[in-house]
Amino acid sequence: MSRTLRLIFFLVGATLVTLMVWHAGPAQLWTVFRSSLWVIAALIPLWAAVYVLNAVAWRLLASAGGEPIPLPRAFLITLVTFAVNYSTPLASFGGEPLKVVAATKFLGKRRAVGSVVAFRLLHALAHVLAWLLALIPAAILLPHTPLILGAVLALLGLGTLAHVLLSGVQRRRRDLAVLKALGLRRSQLLRLVAWQASALAAAPLLAGLPLGLLVGRWAWLVFANSAGVGSAADVPAVLVLLTIPVTLILANLIAAGPGWSAARVRPARVLRAE
Repeated sequence: MSRTLRLIFFLVGATLVTLMVWHAGPAQLWTVFRSSLWVIAALIPLWAAVYVLNAVAWRLLASAGGEPIPLPRAFLITLVTFAVNYSTPLASFGGEPLKVVAATKFLGKRRAVGSVVAFRLLHALAHVLAWLLALIPAAILLPHTPLILGAVLALLGLGTLAHVLLSGVQRRRRDLAVLKALGLRRSQLLRLVAWQASALAAAPLLAGLPLGLLVGRWAWLVFANSAGVGSAADVPAVLVLLTIPVTLILANLIAAGPGWSAARVRPARVLRAE
């Protein structure tokens, strides 16, 4: 990375930090910092270990095809790029391009881009797995109200869909390479994964919505008869119908990552490895 580019990144970062400090108020920040100093001291070693593990994972992903990036440099780049992403929390934009630029000197442009994309997908998969594991204690500890139970089941379904799509793309790399060798374009591969996600989401909708309404109606009748109350059930038809487009939209948003991974499959490399 040239000195001019480093200076530009430094000035942009310094400007953002200055604006955030000015907006929050230096006196208020200092007061909060002094009152929570012991928390910061406890969290620094923990987060340092987390970023070291992230750097090790990225270094392992980047080791294929040549010499790996030095671990101290990988840790420094990981720390800086995460900081850039955290400075834009609504978009998390900027860290990955900076990571590519910083790693190109050690890995070359192609390996740098590939390692950053692979790490981003791995990082997203780790978050999905963490959410899925967190659903187990959530289902045990949280109150079993219909809204919370429905939210937990919805998160479980979305996590399962993401895992199925990611693992499916990895398992079918050879098939995708053959399709690309036969002339399938990247946009068509993206649509292929999107249609797969839509089909995986539509099948449970077709079976789950009618079955859920019937079972819910039957359960309410049993409860109402045993409690001696009215058995009339109010079904929010608008919300039930709204579930269909919302589920399909979420499925296609989740499919964007696996679809992009499928579109980047290189036929020559995959087929030669076979």
